Amino acid sequence: MLNKKHNLLIKALIDEDGVISASALSSKVKMSVRSIRTYVRDINDVCLCISASQKGYVIDRKLASDLLSRALCAPQTSEERAVYIINQLIAGPKDAYDLCEDLFVSMSTLKNDLPKVKRKLKRFDINLINKNDVLSAHGLEVNKRRLLSSILYDESSINFVSLEVIQNNFIDIDIAFIKNTTLDVLNQNHYFVNDYSLTNLVLHIAIATSRIKNHNVAAKASCTQLLSDQELLLSRQICERLADFFNIIYTDMEITELALLLISRTTSINYREISQDNIYNYIDSDVMTLVHKLIDGINISYCIDLSESEFLIRFALHIKNLIIRSKVHRFSKNPLVQHIKTNCPLIYDSAVYLAGIIKTEAAITINDDEIAYIALHIGSALAGQKKLSDRITAVLCCPNYYDMNIKLVESINVHFSEELIVKDIVNTAEGVCNTDLIISTIPCNDLLNNDFIQINMFLNDTDKASLTKKIQDIKHKKRKSQFRADLKQIFSPDLFEINTSLTTQEEVIDHMAKKLEMLGYVDDTFVDKIIEREEMSSTAYGSFAIPHPIKMESFKTGIYIMISKIPITWGKSQVALILMMSFNPEQRLVFNRVFEPITMILTQNEVAVELTKSSTLDTFIEIMVSRLQ
Repeated sequence: MLNKKHNLLIKALIDEDGVISASALSSKVKMSVRSIRTYVRDINDVCLCISASQKGYVIDRKLASDLLSRALCAPQTSEERAVYIINQLIAGPKDAYDLCEDLFVSMSTLKNDLPKVKRKLKRFDINLINKNDVLSAHGLEVNKRRLLSSILYDESSINFVSLEVIQNNFIDIDIAFIKNTTLDVLNQNHYFVNDYSLTNLVLHIAIATSRIKNHNVAAKASCTQLLSDQELLLSRQICERLADFFNIIYTDMEITELALLLISRTTSINYREISQDNIYNYIDSDVMTLVHKLIDGINISYCIDLSESEFLIRFALHIKNLIIRSKVHRFSKNPLVQHIKTNCPLIYDSAVYLAGIIKTEAAITINDDEIAYIALHIGSALAGQKKLSDRITAVLCCPNYYDMNIKLVESINVHFSEELIVKDIVNTAEGVCNTDLIISTIPCNDLLNNDFIQINMFLNDTDKASLTKKIQDIKHKKRKSQFRADLKQIFSPDLFEINTSLTTQEEVIDHMAKKLEMLGYVDDTFVDKIIEREEMSSTAYGSFAIPHPIKMESFKTGIYIMISKIPITWGKSQVALILMMSFNPEQRLVFNRVFEPITMILTQNEVAVELTKSSTLDTFIEIMVSRLQ
């Protein structure tokens, strides 16, 4: 393919009025004469625009300028070319030489890209066929549409597909009409859909519409036994409106395919009408049994209480639809997967744990997208709980004068009830202990063991700002103190290692698991449990990995630190730091405290790099504590 040096050579020749000698050209472009000969041959393989003679080189400016403009727009990397080739093949058979011309690459480069194309197609049960240098993609129409959907998600910024992104990719299709038509039919029939599922539905309908317009029609639909007359009616109403608007025909198979999407992404139940008393009227008892096992399991393993009524209802509806999506093989894309995994690691990990229970109890294996949806439900429930548990304690030192101290407490509570609890009012700060903060309206001396702030009797804006900063400082200091104590409890010099010989993920996992077993932390099934967790969702987060089992059932709690001087391929990542976690169930609260801050610290690339330079455990711990936010 044409690269920067090819482009540089073309531009240099375009700038010349006539023939330029090989030596003069060599001096101009800072390339050897031998390299120039090679690059000229490469360029002429793509477009015969350079003439060579004993006098030197001359270029056809028109052909060269056209070549440059087209080459700059062509896919530049092997990954980009693979996606381009797939898009071409999904549209229909393509001559290999035409692809070379479109991509500005040689046949050998194209052939090097084809194995990647073949692997991507195979993931969707589509075969790459090469017959006399004519390439084609053979597979079910439904699988081709799934592949197109996946490509669009992968290409979009941070894996986020919006209606605007869909419109930009389907210029000749009115996406707003599809969205409004779908919503209108759903609303008329009292069906409900969330924003993410709606976008996903619109994307699938846009792909189907585009494919039908190009005479690619679904041949058959699966799992039709799950459909009711109501879902088929919904689908038929949507398809009839789309058919009239786009002047196309939706076959019965296309209508059935859309109905399967509808049952996996919408619900006829309005959750506002459901209570814990009548929920069994809407959701099967086996689903509710599973939901209660999930809630009990996360409480036991993570000390997360999800028993609140509104959460139970919303979560039960989600699990009901998740099971349906699994049966019809229509899992939902989640645009926030990477964001949740990176920024809410403990919540994501607890969702992986629930996915393990679902796999065991319902024989369903779910992907990262669906795990992230579960994490969203957990995160929304925890948001309110966290505010209450994160408050600090305070004692107000304020001499009583016509109940002015009571009014001051009321004022503090109005502005800071979610941040602190005023547990007592005293006339003097002398002897006050067991509190995070002393708030006083009078000067206080010798408060060596307490945080102190002086405010006015009537809380003003300056007092509020000062108090806000003081509360945050105390919280941060408490977090750092607790974090250091936790790290010293679970880290050990015996479990700190610099690796210079292990080269693969499998070798690292086996080595670390065996050492933990030898030191009495785990039994001989630990390595299999680590691998089981990795198969559900990789524990790599950028340049580091935190392998651990789904359940906390080790003999002892500890974290094995390995700094690898050799980059280790871990899933799709290259990691230089591995923290293998072993947790005893009795210390699950410690796990809750350390897992998220450790992960959040390590996601700062410069910190991860700094940690890999640690030569001792003490240095490692102090770097971690110093970077705690």
